[in-house]
Amino acid sequence: MKRPLLLAGALTLGGCVYLNTLYNARTAYEAGERARLAGQADSARQAYEVTLRKAAESFRRDSLGGWAMPSLLLVGQAHLRLGSLDEGRAALERVLVEAPDPRLRQEARLYLGAILAASRDYGPAVQVLNEALLELRRGDLRGEGHMWRARVLLAQGRVDQGWWDLDRAMEEDRRLEVPGHLERLYWAIERGDPARAEQGARALLRDPAAGIWVDSLSALVERAAGTWSPGSAAALLSPARGAPWAPGPRDRMLLQRIDLLLEAGDTLAAETELGWVARGAGPASVPARLALAEIRLRQIEAPRELDRVRRVLLPVATDSAVVVELEALRMVELLAAAEERSFVALFAAAELAREALGAPRLARALYLEASRNASGGSWRGKAALAALVVGPDSDDERLWRRDLLRERDPYLTRARNRYLPTDTLARLDARLQPLLDSAWAWARTEAGRRDVLVRSRAGGT
Repeated sequence: MKRPLLLAGALTLGGCVYLNTLYNARTAYEAGERARLAGQADSARQAYEVTLRKAAESFRRDSLGGWAMPSLLLVGQAHLRLGSLDEGRAALERVLVEAPDPRLRQEARLYLGAILAASRDYGPAVQVLNEALLELRRGDLRGEGHMWRARVLLAQGRVDQGWWDLDRAMEEDRRLEVPGHLERLYWAIERGDPARAEQGARALLRDPAAGIWVDSLSALVERAAGTWSPGSAAALLSPARGAPWAPGPRDRMLLQRIDLLLEAGDTLAAETELGWVARGAGPASVPARLALAEIRLRQIEAPRELDRVRRVLLPVATDSAVVVELEALRMVELLAAAEERSFVALFAAAELAREALGAPRLARALYLEASRNASGGSWRGKAALAALVVGPDSDDERLWRRDLLRERDPYLTRARNRYLPTDTLARLDARLQPLLDSAWAWARTEAGRRDVLVRSRAGGT
């Protein structure tokens, strides 16, 4: 008499284990959906992999039972999210044919349409999605159906219908707002619609939930720069300063906008944005100040102007990269202001200005001054040629080089392809290098001695 009771208990226990497996698969899928819609791609993928494993196990345990089709539907959905489209299609087509529950068939039809869309089988995809949207009542499912149909229609060039579907997707399911605006930006770039691209970018930069999608937005802006122009792409990020995001993602967008403005040649706008970022205390403050210093260094023409750059860097003077920059600034100042105003000091300052500071106008001015310094002897032509390499010459500079050529300057003689013993310049350079090394060593030591003063001024504007 006890055996039937034991058998019934075993069957009940087995059913509970089976239902628990299906429950776990559904729970994992829901977690994957939340992570996907929140922009957490790695977490979403892990959850979908658990879904697939659990749902497949559930189906194998009862492939002919009443829970087989719900399990197989989850298998198809997980395959779609993981990008294994052929496997997902096979699972969903079987649910569509075999499931007795019409709600399961309706959901399977939706996700089959999604797989067809993802496979770029656009004709059948539209037909299947149309049928699914006629049947479905749940807002989240209808939102997904409109989203997939929007992608298909926009890919086909049916833009008015595609934009309509995209709007409906976000209306049906508010969780799709951020992904929907990313879609709007993507397809606006693809379809050459700057106004809609600006609409999508602006909506993202005004949504506190969009900050986690910063990688996607950044990639789309880069795509816009390549498709249109850096200036047009920079305009997409014009609201970035006021984005209600965490400082890291917001400043990243601002720095990208600044890079694009510089690439577009809009230095004034870039300086304005950099000044705003630099005043903050976020992680972008140091790179912003270094970038602002770089802009100013490209503009200055005299050593006395270097203090404009120093004032930008002093508030972050403890950063290692800034310390290096401040040291180079001080070294150039010291060399250019050396009492004897020797050729070696001027040439050493010019080399630092060009190589360490990236200040071409200042470097050119110092090279020219060195070329006119009588203590330079046979090296003056080297400085004159270096100035010419850094920037274009003027009439008076051409006359000056002509005078040096008349004096048989060896560097200009070689530049004119005139006869010169082959080792002449090598010997001259070999004599000059130790002098330059000595000048740089002195300037570095003196700059280090004054570093205490530099740090004490940190916090200036």
